[in-house]
Amino acid sequence: MSFFIEVLVGGLLSGLMYSLVALGFVLIYKASSVFNFAQGAMVFFAVLSLVGFMELGLSMWMALPVTIALMVGVGVATERLVLRPLVNQAPIILFMATIGLAYFLEGLGDVMWGADIKTLDVGLPQGPALIRSEGEGILMEAAGPLMGFRDTFRFAYQTLTDDGEITARLDALTGTVGEDLAGVMIRESLAPDAAYVFVGAGADGTFRFQRRSVTAGETVWRRSVGSPLGRSWVRLLRQGDRVVALQSLDRLSWTQIGSLSMAMSRTAVLGLVVASRSADTPIQAAFGDLNVIP
Repeated sequence: MSFFIEVLVGGLLSGLMYSLVALGFVLIYKASSVFNFAQGAMVFFAVLSLVGFMELGLSMWMALPVTIALMVGVGVATERLVLRPLVNQAPIILFMATIGLAYFLEGLGDVMWGADIKTLDVGLPQGPALIRSEGEGILMEAAGPLMGFRDTFRFAYQTLTDDGEITARLDALTGTVGEDLAGVMIRESLAPDAAYVFVGAGADGTFRFQRRSVTAGETVWRRSVGSPLGRSWVRLLRQGDRVVALQSLDRLSWTQIGSLSMAMSRTAVLGLVVASRSADTPIQAAFGDLNVIP
């Protein structure tokens, strides 16, 4: 039932987005008798300019009116330089002019603000893309890598003060490569370059012990013997500055696969991790038998 509701809400939101786009085309056509194919490019240019002004040091509330003033100027220039000279021309000529305008604005945005991928914090939660209880287990879906000097994966976590441990059974994991990961983590903070220790499984069927021993340091990892999903348990145990990673195939006999001494702050975070080889490749993982102490 929950899956049906998710699909229903997702479909309604997608339909709402397309209806707003269509409404924009209709309003512009009714007001100007021009089918403005550059509408999307204008929105793109506005958002790119907003993010660009924020990267220059302006706050959101300062960048917003500056962007609005810029787009008013773009609108006036479009009317005076593109549309007014084409008055009484065939509709197809006006239509083609707006196509050219769209390409011009996209190129102008790249020239002004660069072609690099940009991010905009709109206040959305930083949790997993999807986390749902399935009976006594937990299903998580997320995307983003856990590697290099900065992480972009998703993390279902809680605060840990002083010593503690987390144990989970790895029931299922989609993905095709060893960089598609699921497991447990103790992390110094939620900063993307924070120190951490991770133990879990990769989609290649092996246990994986991974860590970043200092803030902004390089990620180091190693694989161990195969991990049959459905009867694989992983555990992280923190005692003072020492973190121990363990694995088990029956939850009775535990094998240490790694340990690390690191000067982590007294208050840290621990929880479940799902990470994929890229932010464009979402994967799913199922966890069971979760136990957190304290």
